[in-house]
Amino acid sequence: MSVISGRTVAKVGLLLFFLIQAYSACALTSKQREQVYSLSPPLMHPVSPSQTIDTVDWLHSQIVTAELMNRDDIVESALDRLLAVSPNDLNGQIALVRLSARKNQLRQAKLRLNLLRVQHSAKNTVLLLESYLSIYTNKRSDYKRLQLLEKLGRTEEAIASYDALFPYGMPTHQLWLAYLSLLGEDDSNWALVKDKLEQMNYHYPNVPILQLRLASHLRTREPDNPWMLETLQRLAANPQVGERAAKTWLKALSDLPVDAEWAKQHVILASYFPYDFAIQQANLAAQSRWKQEQEWLRDPTYRAKLKGIALVKSDDPEKLSYAYEQLSYAMTTRPNDPQLLEAMGKYYLRQGQSEQALLYFKRAAYFDEDPDNTTKYQSLVRTAQYWTYLDRGDQLVVEGSGQEAKEYYNKAQGLLPDNPQSYIRQASLALLENDYLLASARYRKGKQKDPLNAAALRGILNTYVMQRQPQIALQQAGTFTPAQQQLVRKEIDTLKIEQLARRLDTYSNSQNNQRSTQQVIDQLVQINPSDPWLRKEIADLLISHERQGLAERLMADWAAGTQEPEMAYAYGLFLSQQDYSREAIVAIASIPKGKRTVSMEISLERLKLKLAIEQAVALYEKDPEKAVRMLQSYPRPKTVENRLSLAFAWMRMGDLGKARLIIGSPNLSALSDTLFIKYGEAVAVLDDKFLFDRWRAAAQPRTFNDVLQVQYYQVIADYELYGVNADYAVGNITKAHKTFQFLLNSDVPSQDEIAIRLVQTSHQLEDQKTFTYVTQRLIQRQPQLTYSQQLKLAEVLYKTDNSQDATLMLAKLGERSDGTAIDKWESLNIAMDKQQWDTAEKLAYQTLLADRQAKHPAKKEEQNLTLETMYLEADDYWLTRNVKADIDTLRAREDGHIKIGLDYGFREGENHELNVPLEARIPLSEYDGHLLFKLDYVQVDSGDQNFYDSNVSFDDRHTGAAIGVGWEAKDWRADIGTTPLNFLNTGIVGGIEKVFDIDKYTFRAVLSRRPETSTTLSYSGIKAVVPSTVPSEQEWGGVLKTGINLGLSWDDGGPYGAWSSAQFHFFDGKNTVDNTRFALMGGGYWKFVAEEDKRLSAGVSAFYMSYDKNLGEYAVGHGGYYSPQSYFSLSLPVSYYGRYQNTWAYSAYASVSHSWSELDVPYGLNGSEDSGSDFGYSLRLATEKRVSSKWYIGALVDVERSESYEPNHFQVYVKYTFNEGWQPIETPPDPVTLYADYY
Repeated sequence: MSVISGRTVAKVGLLLFFLIQAYSACALTSKQREQVYSLSPPLMHPVSPSQTIDTVDWLHSQIVTAELMNRDDIVESALDRLLAVSPNDLNGQIALVRLSARKNQLRQAKLRLNLLRVQHSAKNTVLLLESYLSIYTNKRSDYKRLQLLEKLGRTEEAIASYDALFPYGMPTHQLWLAYLSLLGEDDSNWALVKDKLEQMNYHYPNVPILQLRLASHLRTREPDNPWMLETLQRLAANPQVGERAAKTWLKALSDLPVDAEWAKQHVILASYFPYDFAIQQANLAAQSRWKQEQEWLRDPTYRAKLKGIALVKSDDPEKLSYAYEQLSYAMTTRPNDPQLLEAMGKYYLRQGQSEQALLYFKRAAYFDEDPDNTTKYQSLVRTAQYWTYLDRGDQLVVEGSGQEAKEYYNKAQGLLPDNPQSYIRQASLALLENDYLLASARYRKGKQKDPLNAAALRGILNTYVMQRQPQIALQQAGTFTPAQQQLVRKEIDTLKIEQLARRLDTYSNSQNNQRSTQQVIDQLVQINPSDPWLRKEIADLLISHERQGLAERLMADWAAGTQEPEMAYAYGLFLSQQDYSREAIVAIASIPKGKRTVSMEISLERLKLKLAIEQAVALYEKDPEKAVRMLQSYPRPKTVENRLSLAFAWMRMGDLGKARLIIGSPNLSALSDTLFIKYGEAVAVLDDKFLFDRWRAAAQPRTFNDVLQVQYYQVIADYELYGVNADYAVGNITKAHKTFQFLLNSDVPSQDEIAIRLVQTSHQLEDQKTFTYVTQRLIQRQPQLTYSQQLKLAEVLYKTDNSQDATLMLAKLGERSDGTAIDKWESLNIAMDKQQWDTAEKLAYQTLLADRQAKHPAKKEEQNLTLETMYLEADDYWLTRNVKADIDTLRAREDGHIKIGLDYGFREGENHELNVPLEARIPLSEYDGHLLFKLDYVQVDSGDQNFYDSNVSFDDRHTGAAIGVGWEAKDWRADIGTTPLNFLNTGIVGGIEKVFDIDKYTFRAVLSRRPETSTTLSYSGIKAVVPSTVPSEQEWGGVLKTGINLGLSWDDGGPYGAWSSAQFHFFDGKNTVDNTRFALMGGGYWKFVAEEDKRLSAGVSAFYMSYDKNLGEYAVGHGGYYSPQSYFSLSLPVSYYGRYQNTWAYSAYASVSHSWSELDVPYGLNGSEDSGSDFGYSLRLATEKRVSSKWYIGALVDVERSESYEPNHFQVYVKYTFNEGWQPIETPPDPVTLYADYY
């Protein structure tokens, strides 16, 4: 391979450009190329049915063919016929001028040329003719010199002379052949020369000189090409080109492996030329060589040599390792074989080990005694040395020694000045050093050496991109030829997409630009890049500018139009971004497994895991156990990233132990920075101090980018602030605090998030100065804060004495339309907790709206729905249930009711009691409570009763009205009133109750004064004639009990619960003896069913009480109420309540019990002590029906049965509420509470 100078290549570059432009439009089809290489080509140029002999086109072809064969006699005959048919034919006139010049009829030729100039001045063919005629006239000596240069092998000067003599291209096919012969000496032009020769052979078939030139050209790279060998054999018998064909054939045979066919070809060639001494000698040598070859083939190392050399020549890179094995084995017996050494050198050169290749090429040249191979080895050594210099320069660039690298690149350039790689390396180094002028010049030099070098073309564009001049880069790309543009199509498309993206951003920031926006989007779609990732980039842009439908159609069409794995992969990732996880999995899984890359497999696993997690999390809200089983069935992922994703899913389900097992103990040093931070977030949530300290220690040698650095410190702050096992109070939080102080004053992103964190740490450390400064800064930046950031700031401010700022900030959250449903729900919780009721109502509405729009995108335009509509149409899951509960609380503050009922209780034959209770509950939300009015009409009848230890009976009746007024707040209530007026003993009653929670415990304290209503005597008192020695009418009774009741219950939301109560009361009444009672109660229960609309529970209860005196008899001084000195009972209660169709509420309660009691002698009377035990049971049923949005009716019935106590009771009632009922009817039913029984 000869080396052509830079000056010559510069001119050749212009001609290559001409060649590409001239012949790209007429490139042969595969069928046309097959016709060229047919082993039995047609004898004549194919003539179409419409074409006949002596037509203009046919005669044109004959003239060109005759000129190629140097048959001017045929040219003259064809011209005569052509001009007879078409006297003014331009091609015929031009051919006639050429013929006149060749026949030395120059005067006639010039006259015809002048006439053509007048008639066809703008024709390029006339310009070509002028240059042709000049070599016979004024430039005759220049042309003679060019021919001499060709004979002397001075290729560079010959090419330069051709360019000078024929600036518009070659005027004849003969000159084209000569010029192509020179170009073919440069391997980089091999394909271009081959294409041109194929086109000439197609248009002018069966022309020996054309076939010979094509065969000779193919021989340089394809010595075993069947068509080439067959053609040379056929042309060797042609008298015109036979000798040249024979020499080419002989050269082709010298490049073929020695075998029987090779020897046979020599015999055939010798038979064609029996008197050619050189050919005959070559045949004798070949036969001798074949005989020797047969002997050598018995040696396995020789066979290995042949295999190794053949494998090195193969284009299959997978065969290289096998080639090395064969060559190494062959060299065990032939260490100095030039062919082996050359093959080893080529092996190392292909492996990129140019230094090793250089050593082998030098050894091959040293041991090869054939002088004809000297030029070949010089070329190989020069090539290996060239790449050695480049490799060393690349290494120095990596080591930071740019100046030394330049020296090696310059050395490489000196060796092969026409190879573009040295210029491209110099340009890349200049680009690294920001020397854009030099980089551009070097890239352009590389492009000049090889106009179709993609690296050079890409570098030219990148030079402008690095200078932030994409528009100039696009303009530069516009100057490239179509073939060059095709090589950098991806870069050009990228520049166009980025340019249009900037225009879209500009239009989106201004008003009334819909038309311009649509035009840009149309231009984006028209780009239609072939690169899958650019297609995805376009789709992403369309998504970001609210063209999701168009983006989805484009990606679907692109994916359907090809089976390219990268396109399917890009489509899958696009679908994943749109949360179409299932479809994304299908897209990526459609890629044949053998064609999937590692990243494709990882993404496929990630998507499958994501889908499994989404399904499990969605199911967890409805069926936690099934969700857990689903997630447990998923195998442990292979990658750390997917393991972390699965672990976070387990964390969301509350199983930290399972999450810890999934994560395991990865090699932290092998994780990317992003995964490293994600792992830190996981161990922070796990609250595992050992793993967290290990993670922090592993972070010390790392250097994060700014964003990850902030995230790193945020993970530390999260752990130190919220970790149960974190010891931030003794130093770690101080370190985090100082870090965030530094970051706040540094040029890093996420400044607002850093400031939020700093507010939190300064609050914890009581750094008031920092807290005040950063808080005021954030308050001023409220419009720029994200919803989540503003929420976090409000939380911290509420924890300090900045409640006013926090309240204002919370109110502004209620005015924001951004933020997720979770963010808004957390804001709602704060508003409810801080009793910001107006803000809470706005946030409740926004939370339901955000949840509705997130799950139903088609409803995003619905902005004017009422709160009632949002409430009634909300999805049913944990978040909406909580929000609706808060809405119920807010509405309850404004809601009240009026109840009226009929309540009747009796025991067979005695103590009848009729009540008509009226209750009005009036909301006063500005005072966070309700005003309560109670009015009970009461009628009691003792029935026939006998006085103690007497047969004398009495029957007393009383009627009255109890009045009460009270106040009910969230966790306390109080009232004051009277026992029924007109009773024998009317007194002031009332009470106060406080309820509060501590963790899972509920405490209740009651201080009250209430009537004892168990009998007519104890409730109203009686007036009767008391039997005695001197009977007299007396009044006594009307007992009031005053005391305290302390309660404690526990319920963590699980299946178990427990309760207890301790009471002490003082009893007094009109003309009755005072008494005291101490009581203890307690029990536990199991919730068999605990759903939102129904509950079934059963348990065990114990009750103990003790009265100081037995005052239970109908006698003066006694209260008539059951008052044992010791009473204990055990009961097994079962309760069930629920609702039906959201408008019916019902409840049922039943219990069985066993009691033990002891009574003293009745106080102040004759008698005896009493004790005993008894079994009993009770049953209570209740129901309530919502008959309209505000009206309810209900009923209650209950009975108790034991040996001596059998009360019966029922109630019917009507309720009217001030607000309409949105939620399902409350259960269990809530009958009217008699004022006498009010807490």
